[in-house]
Amino acid sequence: LNLPASQKVLIRAGGIDGTGTFELRAGNARGPLLGSVAVKHTGDDEFVEIPTTLKGNGGLLDICIVARTSGVLGLNWIEFQK
Repeated sequence: LNLPASQKVLIRAGGIDGTGTFELRAGNARGPLLGSVAVKHTGDDEFVEIPTTLKGNGGLLDICIVARTSGVLGLNWIEFQK
């Protein structure tokens, strides 16, 4: 991803049997945190669209998505917006 200093992101996700967070990190799972979204319990096969903004220094980088949860989270898609 060629990340500007601030990039809008829309994530479609749901908490199947709990809640949690998706973290978007630069490079790898321990890389700098660019942004995160809190995912609420939605039930089986239910998703909601959650907006967030990625913040960083900009430039070309790989994005790693890390799920932090005690249950099961579902990730349907991620849309990077201008």
